[in-house]
Amino acid sequence: MTDPLDLLLVAGRTALVYGVVFGLLRLIGQRQIGQTTPSDLVVLLLVSEAVQNAMLGGDETLAGGIVSMATLLLVGWSIQQLTLRFPRLERWIEGNASVVVEQGRIDRKAVRAQRISEDDLIASLRAHGLASLDEASMVVIESNGRVSVLKRPPDARFDPRR
Repeated sequence: MTDPLDLLLVAGRTALVYGVVFGLLRLIGQRQIGQTTPSDLVVLLLVSEAVQNAMLGGDETLAGGIVSMATLLLVGWSIQQLTLRFPRLERWIEGNASVVVEQGRIDRKAVRAQRISEDDLIASLRAHGLASLDEASMVVIESNGRVSVLKRPPDARFDPRR
């Protein structure tokens, strides 16, 4: 595929696929970056596979890739709409948040259930500006895998002027 015309066709198909993917993602209203759920991730991975041949193959693979990609995005959007309407389905598909630290104490059972190591948990605390577990009121692993940290309020008896 060293023929310049073939390379130009690949570039054109790639630009077309980009435009269609971008347009459909805007149209169906994907969640913001950083709010990716497991079902969103599956759709994105499958879309990338579906459009690969559309970008590199012939005209028939271009149409097939676009139809495949549009179908995947429609299925993903449908799942998103169903999970918004049915909270039980959302919990089943997306999972639940899990409290792994409360009042400075690690819930080892919850940490094991989330399949993370305590070292990774402590590293997440440091990334949130906590020097030790004692500074954490609550640490939650959200259903999207992000770690939320609620710091303990400063001790009311502490007076920095003394």
